[in-house]
Amino acid sequence: MAETQRMLGAPKIMSGEINLSEYPHRYAVVHDGSGVKSYDEALNQVLTVVEVEEQRGWELVNITSSDLHKIMAVIRRR
Repeated sequence: MAETQRMLGAPKIMSGEINLSEYPHRYAVVHDGSGVKSYDEALNQVLTVVEVEEQRGWELVNITSSDLHKIMAVIRRR
């Protein structure tokens, strides 16, 4: 059985490459990806995923950023 990643890139979720309806765990961490973008763009990307996934049964637990301005949101399936 392949190991499931817990850190999921927002761009991959938004493009449909990652489908959270098939995600086997209750908790996931959504990050802004590793592309070069402004802090506002990164925040918008992560929050867009959170808002869309809230309509699909997920909820925001916490959101944070690292020293490198990488934005991460912890979400859980309701």
